[in-house]
Amino acid sequence: AKDVYDWCVQIYGQENIVGFQVHLDESSPHIHALVVPVGIRPKSGRKCVMWSAKFGKDRYEYGQILKEMHTFLYEDVGSKYGLERGDSIEGRNVHHLHKRDYIRKLTKEAKQAEKAVKGLQSMMRNLESKIFSYRLQLEETEKELASGKITLDRYEAQKADIQKLIAEYQTKLEDKTDKLHAKEQEVERLTADATKARSVVQPFRNHKVDFMPPQITEKVPLFGTDKWVERQNQRIAKQFTEIVRKIESLYRNDAARQVEAAQRNVLADYGELYQLRRENKSLSDTNESLESELNTLLDQLAIPSARNLIFAVADALIGGQPVPVSSGGGGSTSDLPWDGRRSDEEEEAYRRRCLMFAIVTVCKQQTKSRRK
Repeated sequence: AKDVYDWCVQIYGQENIVGFQVHLDESSPHIHALVVPVGIRPKSGRKCVMWSAKFGKDRYEYGQILKEMHTFLYEDVGSKYGLERGDSIEGRNVHHLHKRDYIRKLTKEAKQAEKAVKGLQSMMRNLESKIFSYRLQLEETEKELASGKITLDRYEAQKADIQKLIAEYQTKLEDKTDKLHAKEQEVERLTADATKARSVVQPFRNHKVDFMPPQITEKVPLFGTDKWVERQNQRIAKQFTEIVRKIESLYRNDAARQVEAAQRNVLADYGELYQLRRENKSLSDTNESLESELNTLLDQLAIPSARNLIFAVADALIGGQPVPVSSGGGGSTSDLPWDGRRSDEEEEAYRRRCLMFAIVTVCKQQTKSRRK
């Protein structure tokens, strides 16, 4: 912790560190460093609070600075204690999931695991039924031997075959039992992770506090009883005060963690809200564009001459032929660029694009005709 603090001083300056907390009571020990980014104004040369001075002017620079920060911290501190530098996700097929997507992913995986559990349970019942059936068959063979219906040699042969089958099914049953146990644990883990992801704050922890009830060990004096009682009461009050303050400190830390977790979740929820708003706006714009194209198509298809021309142009494009479109004045052709079929374009998509191009082409030609 001292080395990390010295590293922060080296990067940000001791006077700019306003908070430094070491958390050792969570699943992973870590440090929260609160710093004030200070830089120098180019014109005046004066120091001032400046985010860009320490964390970059844009999102790209911020990412680069954080990446370098991880490397510097490892080289200056982590490597001294045998710690490893975390792997970069750059160049790997790794995607950040928003909270809602992460919960949806966990829920889907949990349902798949539950389905696998049911399948394994069904297979195990089937195997157990077969083992039970072969054991009954073995008992029946023993009865036939005892009654003289079969010879000893035939009994030994049948017994060996049945025991071999029982052993095979028993091996399969043990394998399915192990897989079932693993899948049940997976379901528990996924369910717990989903529940934790949905929770807004972390629950209070049940702290174990060592406490020894106060005991009076001194004998009651013959004289000065009042002072003796007062002294004992003070000692008991001191012990209770110490234990109460200890409990208070523990739950204050828990409360601080709850507030911090709530703040993180609120920020995450706001981030998701803004993302959803952007996605909604994009979808609305796309919907308006598609609606406009659909209305244009319906308007054109309502005119027999335009309808026939549109289909003629679309058929020509699909067949790879040049498309002259007369505007009624003679000698006019479409001035819209057409790049033909793309190498990676599916047949359906290509036909659809030909139709849309034909609609736009005919609309432009008709607009020019009206102006004339």
